[in-house]
Amino acid sequence: MCRISISCALHCHLSDVENFSEETLYQNSLKKIASFLFAHPKIAFSFYLPCSYVEWLSEKHPEFLLILKDLTNRKQVEILGGGYYEPIFPLILPVDRIGQIEENTTNLRKKTGKRTRGIFLGDSIWDPSLISSFKTCGIDYVIVNSELIPEEVPHGKVHIVEDMGKTLYVIPSSKCIDNFDDLPDPQDILGKIKYYSELNNDENQKEAEHLFFTSFPIADVGKLVDSNWFETFFQLASDSPLFDFSTPSNYIKINQDFQQTFIPAGCPEEIRKWALQPFVQSGESTKSKNTNIKNFMYTYQEVQYLYSRMTYTAIILTQCKGDKVRKKCTRQYLWKAQRQDSYWFLGADGICKTQNRENAYKNLLLAEKSVRETSNSLSDSFLSFDYDMDGRKEYIVHKNDYNAFISLCGGMIFELDLISTAKNYCDTMKRIRNFDDITDFYPKKLFVDHLIDFDHFDEFKKDISTCSAVFSQIVYTEINFDRIRKELVLNANALFGILQQPVNLKKKYLFADNGIKVQYILKNESPLPLKCYFAIESNLCFSGTDEKSLLIEIISGENKQKVDADSIFTEENNVSLLQFSDLDEKNRFVFESNEQAGICIQPLYITRPVNGKTEKRYQATTNCFFWKIDIPPSYEFEKTIFLGIVPQKKSVKKNTSKPKKSVD
Repeated sequence: MCRISISCALHCHLSDVENFSEETLYQNSLKKIASFLFAHPKIAFSFYLPCSYVEWLSEKHPEFLLILKDLTNRKQVEILGGGYYEPIFPLILPVDRIGQIEENTTNLRKKTGKRTRGIFLGDSIWDPSLISSFKTCGIDYVIVNSELIPEEVPHGKVHIVEDMGKTLYVIPSSKCIDNFDDLPDPQDILGKIKYYSELNNDENQKEAEHLFFTSFPIADVGKLVDSNWFETFFQLASDSPLFDFSTPSNYIKINQDFQQTFIPAGCPEEIRKWALQPFVQSGESTKSKNTNIKNFMYTYQEVQYLYSRMTYTAIILTQCKGDKVRKKCTRQYLWKAQRQDSYWFLGADGICKTQNRENAYKNLLLAEKSVRETSNSLSDSFLSFDYDMDGRKEYIVHKNDYNAFISLCGGMIFELDLISTAKNYCDTMKRIRNFDDITDFYPKKLFVDHLIDFDHFDEFKKDISTCSAVFSQIVYTEINFDRIRKELVLNANALFGILQQPVNLKKKYLFADNGIKVQYILKNESPLPLKCYFAIESNLCFSGTDEKSLLIEIISGENKQKVDADSIFTEENNVSLLQFSDLDEKNRFVFESNEQAGICIQPLYITRPVNGKTEKRYQATTNCFFWKIDIPPSYEFEKTIFLGIVPQKKSVKKNTSKPKKSVD
């Protein structure tokens, strides 16, 4: 029987620090495991700690780092590294992978006195392209979930993988305890480790030493110490001639028996099962067998939006000029936005947590703002390219005070950023019937166009998404794109109603410093009159609907009226102006129509599962201008909406003038 080296580790993530607080984790776990290891010098152990937590420990509990240095100096403990802000490495550019790893490595070396040589790939999102990036950072090995090792390859060994002539050691990690509330007998765990080794033993190498690596969540380590589980487990292993203890680096140094392996891109089943259907676990593992981390982008549209924005920001950061300090600060904002929590959903929070998305967009906009301060190219530009990598062009407008991103799908603005407060006001999620009793078949964004027949209009006013989506799902075509005048003209053809009347909609965007003008020309191309409602829907996300967060006002005829932000409000006609005041951010948005209209205003909520429970969350406030129309055959109908944007820096000034109705 071959000997088995047991390598144990403690892992802590940024989410752990946020959920339990730094002090709680220190007192309940870190302090206890450090004392235990100090009293048992023959037990090898590894630590994976977020760099921000190590910095907190350096300030609040420097005595812990002194003990950690002592343990590492006697080679009993090894510090594992990773990305500074725990990104999903395959989703970010190599320059950011290297930057985050080196930043993390440098800070850990300063605090612990040792340079990290291994990466703890937290959730084991693996891709062969990572090999070159890791080797560039001086990394010798990486720890990944054992599920990713191909079944036909012998387990229980250190694997060696290669990419373009660069090699990297891969150490498989296996789960030791499934339920920390009902701890298994330590002897049973050692039996499983022995069985695992025998199961994967190569008949030709019975004398070779195998490696079993396992890690424990920081929140549960204190429980293992207090219950004497660790004491019993390590004592039983020490008494057996079959087991010994080792850190990953020591094992690699002593044992030169490596398995050449190709590990394809992938992630563990506990992650893959959430990537096939939004917010629902896949029941059969075979369905998710070939699923990759990028499937989250195709399944969750909000992930695609954020990923595209992150990638675009990473590209424009190459324009950042100035000293090294500024460049480093700018890239730090980008790295913060790359934190993994915002790019998936694993049963709790993730992309469905508004705060996660807000923080990501805020850091991306702060990075862009820093670039703007050194480069004028982003202050007044109009770009056209395949921004979200879907095969169609998108349009990006950069103005001094705001950004607007336009999609041909629906001809809508899907992102509206205010630079002064670093906020995306189109950061909304669609509703799903499984959770919300209704499905939004189009993104809830800005300037979404509708035709509604008379029979369904009352239902439409109660919930705007109940109408038949005539233009909101159509892919518009570009008629004119003028970079100089900041003008974009789109066109869409559709069939409306049970008579399938052909209609044509021409949509013209004009972008000015003070806002966005959208002109509509609807033409009836059928031989019959077109009788219906034409509506323009816009969704803006604020902090909430309470009176301290949001003020909504309309002008109907000669009267100014406040609107309750947490209820459905409808005015059938005579509305000329709608104003939203974001009281938290001190920004204002003013919608003006060239002709009086009816209006419907209502809050948008979604319900999502979090840790097995459903939670109702505010997403946006929806407003819809509408007109009753009767267009004869071959005639046209024209309407214009102007969205005035008054950012914080201008809102603080006394300005009683009426917003302009034109941007010409």
